[in-house]
Amino acid sequence: MAIVHQRIPARVITTVKKCGSGLETGMRQHVKLGELFFDRYVDELKFLNAKYNSKEIYVRSTDLNRTLLSAVSNMIGMYYNRSNAVADNDYPTNDRWPGAFVPIAVHTVDDFTDYVANPDSRCPRQDWLWEQAEKTTDMLKLRNETKRIYNMTIPVTDEQFEKMTYYNNLVEDKQNGINITEYEGINFRHELGKIRGGGLLWEMIKHNDLKHDTTVAALLAVVGAKEEVILFHRNFSTEFEDITVWANGCDGYSCCPFKVFREFSKPYYPSNNEEKLCDDITSKSTFFDPDTEDSHSSTTSRPPVTEDPHSTATRRPPVTNGISKTAISYDMWSLSFTVLFALSVFVVGTDIVLLQTVWRHGDRTPTWTCKGDPNKEDFWERFGGYGELTPSGMNQHVRLGELIYETYALTEKFLSKKYDPREIYVRSTDLNRTMISAISNMIGMYYNRGNAEAENDYPTGVRWPSEYVPVPIHTVRNKDDHTVNPDAVCPRQSWLWSRVKKTIEWQTLVRQNSYIYNLTPPISKQTYKDIVTLNNKVEDMQNGIGIKPYNGTDFRIEIGKVRSGVFIWDLINHMDLKHDTTIGAFLAALGAKEKIITAGGYPEYSSAVVVELHKNNITEPCVKFQFHRDFSSKFEDVTKFVTGCENKDCCPYSTFREEYKKFYPSDNVVSLCQDVKSPSTSFDPDANGVTKKPHTHQFRFERYDEITAH
Repeated sequence: MAIVHQRIPARVITTVKKCGSGLETGMRQHVKLGELFFDRYVDELKFLNAKYNSKEIYVRSTDLNRTLLSAVSNMIGMYYNRSNAVADNDYPTNDRWPGAFVPIAVHTVDDFTDYVANPDSRCPRQDWLWEQAEKTTDMLKLRNETKRIYNMTIPVTDEQFEKMTYYNNLVEDKQNGINITEYEGINFRHELGKIRGGGLLWEMIKHNDLKHDTTVAALLAVVGAKEEVILFHRNFSTEFEDITVWANGCDGYSCCPFKVFREFSKPYYPSNNEEKLCDDITSKSTFFDPDTEDSHSSTTSRPPVTEDPHSTATRRPPVTNGISKTAISYDMWSLSFTVLFALSVFVVGTDIVLLQTVWRHGDRTPTWTCKGDPNKEDFWERFGGYGELTPSGMNQHVRLGELIYETYALTEKFLSKKYDPREIYVRSTDLNRTMISAISNMIGMYYNRGNAEAENDYPTGVRWPSEYVPVPIHTVRNKDDHTVNPDAVCPRQSWLWSRVKKTIEWQTLVRQNSYIYNLTPPISKQTYKDIVTLNNKVEDMQNGIGIKPYNGTDFRIEIGKVRSGVFIWDLINHMDLKHDTTIGAFLAALGAKEKIITAGGYPEYSSAVVVELHKNNITEPCVKFQFHRDFSSKFEDVTKFVTGCENKDCCPYSTFREEYKKFYPSDNVVSLCQDVKSPSTSFDPDANGVTKKPHTHQFRFERYDEITAH
């Protein structure tokens, strides 16, 4: 397996039209590098196949737009417009698709915890080592030599610039422990090297390409809409439904007040320290307030919050007792999440100030096949093997992207017609099919719109799809992704599921369907329907739906907290940031996650839920919910179906937020996940009056001022 770690080799010092994005020159550089890779490892050494294969190559980038776009450019240089790419196998036949472009997933990790590819990730030890290095004679000498440079003012001469470059290189070497004598027993070459380069080195040594899935049904269940929405048969000809009136606390509102929405959501707030929360395996109840707690505050105990009968949560715990979620190969775990930032202070024709969308991936190949199935994995190799997105799935997301663009760029005029990296942030689960779904979605939104500028937005004169403007897709390790991966490592979820199995509802379900365990193929159509029905019931129970409280544990709240609490509060935190800061400078977030409900309880491929935050000059902000059933449908306003938002066109945000407090998992979901003793937990997201930053692009927020300053 080829493991490709992409880092941009050079940064061009010039005026950048789009702050933080990859330059056209940088794209061209990486196209050339990709061509070199192909020439050497495909043509000369025959190490790689001439055709892209996801099992053969894994691309990993740091979580910055410029490095992501560098990696995309590199892969274009390697695989774009090669004669072996097959239409409708490797890419879709679609006028809205850039030629023979084969999309390739580029994986990332949060920069702050990326100890493999980011040598400057958060590391107190590295800071301490550097403090010690500053005391050495080598560093004291270097500082003395460079004093004059510190006092220079622009402009500088060529000679001075060369000296600056020379000393900058020396400092870079010393930051890596090179040419620094030992100090009080510290071998800086070893210790700094361990931290700054050891992770990457050992990633290469012990690399395993791990893949995982995520769940889509959790969002609607948390907001209380899943049970109502599940009554509707969602197929390729359906449209969005307005479920605002079903949002928790939004009863009677067509647009739910922001304050109400926010308050109702506090029970689901996961605190500012998810790791600490997940380590808590003793607290019966925990409560965190997003408005008052410090980002490092500890878990506090608080009585459980009374649950609204409509508020639910969805999750997929471990399979036990013979009833398996995988009995029918439904794939409900894979999500994409997008955040958009509108730059205009005033946009004519819209009152939307925040947009977040979550969608399910498109059509994919099976993740496994039953024993005796003649179509094994080699049958699906033309699409990349098991679990890969098909061209049909790519087309589905191109269509969804077109719909988003038509609605929010052309009709609502909320987004610019031209892609701007300051306006949009895309987050996906760390799976090829979800990442390529996100790529396809962005192609549907921005490809071939007639406004992309050659040499500004994309390079010319190299192997590059005409008018294709790449959009970075960000990811986080699945095991640590408590925001969009309901199945991130969480012992509490397994413990809750073990308690579910003790309930009357579960025991009744097992008893009523015990005959299925003894079936041998072939089975009748009716038996197949019974299996599907059973699978759907298990799905609901795994999400805490249809189970009465047991020994003090309200499963709808507690399971929802660990499966969807972080995600729903990430949406709320985005709205809090928008609401609490300059509302005129629109913050737009399009969060996408594969999450649609069909008649059987599962969403169709490319289904999506869109959450709109609207400003209101008369009353408080409110939220609307749009639903996209499948690739052939349009958006449906489903706000009235959201628990708490019944009969409302736009649900008051404060109502919606208050309703969701019961699902707030604290700011430390990792600690919550370690709690395998507390039957009930409760956290107040407003404990300390501090507005929380969203998890999905926290790094972007913290560096946004720095980026725009340049």
